[in-house]
Amino acid sequence: MKSFSHIYIIALFLFYCILSGCSKNKEVVCTTEAKSGLNIYVNDSETLQILISDVEVKAISGSHEEILLPPISDASPFTGAYEEHGIYKIVVSKPGYFSDSLYPIIVGRDECHIIPQVVYIKLRKQ
Repeated sequence: MKSFSHIYIIALFLFYCILSGCSKNKEVVCTTEAKSGLNIYVNDSETLQILISDVEVKAISGSHEEILLPPISDASPFTGAYEEHGIYKIVVSKPGYFSDSLYPIIVGRDECHIIPQVVYIKLRKQ
């Protein structure tokens, strides 16, 4: 009876490997889309109102500096660092508000793309 249970366990293991792909030679299929490494939402600290108009979000990583793209709607973030991994400092400014910054924001990467980071920043009125 022991040999039957061992065969049963081995058969289950092999079946699992076939279904889950236990092979070390897995082929990774990557998409062609460019992913945003930084996704920054900006709000008023008192009212939590979404701030978009006249807001500047800057990302700095070493000598690389970029102004993030503005949101395409009230529900979307400022975006940048497309397919650029690194350690970023985020600086947010808007007239009538105190500027704010956040460091470090670490954007990593996997076999295909960067790993997006989502950050919420609340600005205080002057």
